[in-house]
Amino acid sequence: IKHRFYTVMKDLSELLWRKRVSVLTADPSGAMLGFGIPDKPHKSD
Repeated sequence: IKHRFYTVMKDLSELLWRKRVSVLTADPSGAMLGFGIPDKPHKSD
């Protein structure tokens, strides 16, 4: 039962990760912000 639960959780986390990645790749600026890497250096002026 424990192994079964682990497998289900692993599948669920992979599914969520893929969904998250697809959402991030759908929005490049969001992806860059999500990873903490700016798309381009933002100029304040």
